[in-house]
Amino acid sequence: MLVTLGLIEGQNVDLVMVLIFVLGVSVVFMLLGVIILYINQNVLNNLQNVRRVFATIGVISVIVGGTMLITPHSHAVMIEPHIESLEDHSHSHANNKDFTNAQHLVASKEKSDMTYKQIMQRMGEAYNMIQRGLINQNKELIKIGAMMIDNHPTSKEKPWIIVQDKDQDAFKQTLLVYNKLLHTSAYKINESLQKNDWTQVHQEINTLSGHCVSCHSSWKNNLK
Repeated sequence: MLVTLGLIEGQNVDLVMVLIFVLGVSVVFMLLGVIILYINQNVLNNLQNVRRVFATIGVISVIVGGTMLITPHSHAVMIEPHIESLEDHSHSHANNKDFTNAQHLVASKEKSDMTYKQIMQRMGEAYNMIQRGLINQNKELIKIGAMMIDNHPTSKEKPWIIVQDKDQDAFKQTLLVYNKLLHTSAYKINESLQKNDWTQVHQEINTLSGHCVSCHSSWKNNLK
């Protein structure tokens, strides 16, 4: 797990990381040992209690096992309509329109009742979904996250009202530039997924992350 996390984050797994990991696992198992010792000394002290504990564990095992058998089907039912709805709003890279006006860009997007901050939070959740998909090599999670970012709706108010009046023209240009960058990244991620090139997928996701960080760094100190 440490090696995998190190590769995903692009970091080296050094001795300190290993020691911290071992220490954390050791603490958890020591606490578990204390709990088991307490149960042995105070609960499992007669045959009736032993029977009750084993019966309870048996019932819990049956419930958990049954849930695991049912869960994959329920997930398929819940996620599939969501994928279809996203695909309805997706568009090809070749047909993507280069907007020259921020008003036209915003007008082209689906209207929502969310604030601009909530839109950004939703895009953050979509990026987290992409990361989970990368770690587990789950193409569908990555596709859904990329489509949510590429086809995000517009906020209930104009996005540029979050900055000072003197900065609004510059912010509008930022929207135009990063809308194209995010669309290009989403397209390249999907293209790499089709080729089953996970190294390239990782690189394109890092590029997408770089766009987000760059935009936030540029404007985080200029908000109202």
